[in-house]
Amino acid sequence: MNPNSQHEANLYGPQWHVIHGGYFSDPNISRPFVKVIARAIEARSPALVIDIGGGTGHLLEEVLREQFYPGVRFINVDLSGEQTSTCRHNRVESLNLNMSEITRSHFGIEQEQLMFIMRSVLHYLGEDGLRPFLKHLRGQMHRDELFLHQTACFERDIDSACLNHLYQLMKTQKWYPVTGTLNRILNEEGFIVEDICPAPILILKSADLAERYHLSDQEISSIGEEISHRFGETPEVFIRQNDGYAAYLHYEIFTCRAA
Repeated sequence: MNPNSQHEANLYGPQWHVIHGGYFSDPNISRPFVKVIARAIEARSPALVIDIGGGTGHLLEEVLREQFYPGVRFINVDLSGEQTSTCRHNRVESLNLNMSEITRSHFGIEQEQLMFIMRSVLHYLGEDGLRPFLKHLRGQMHRDELFLHQTACFERDIDSACLNHLYQLMKTQKWYPVTGTLNRILNEEGFIVEDICPAPILILKSADLAERYHLSDQEISSIGEEISHRFGETPEVFIRQNDGYAAYLHYEIFTCRAA
């Protein structure tokens, strides 16, 4: 499964730094997750830190701003060479690979400890693709190795349903689970969830969604009407605006250990 949807490819590279108000390139927004990663590296001293679907390499670059971490290799795995080519940090290696094809052998290690990290990627797998990927990833890990991920999910069923329907109307397979459901799925696929903490909300303005998913003004309008009619308006979930609407993605940071 490719975490990068083909019809979003026009935003790859430098443009990715500015989409959605610069959410994915703002050090202040990534800081909560960076702090979690930094603490885990200090506690575990892994040989490798592997960012799955790491795109432009922003997350690893920010981690390396925290400390130098001598002896640790940092690898950015993303299918898009256009994305990974924008990363210029000399400590970050790039591997252009479909994330569902990742194996431990790709990194040239057997017994050395690795750590997987991932930011805002699991939803690309869709509801049907989540479990197979997690099962595959767990199969590449030794017991007690860590998988740290910042994932979009919602506390309430109705809010999850609202965003999932919005993305269905935009003709994508992206899927946003309820937090408790994701926790259960992780447990069932071989991960012990040691901690969950919040990350900053991503505000999705309809103008950005139109650009990202190639939607016409008429499509944006009809989608807004459909969501409003079916779910109503909920602050920090979905609201109508004069120029369209805004939806809100809520994120949690999961610290998971291979059981």
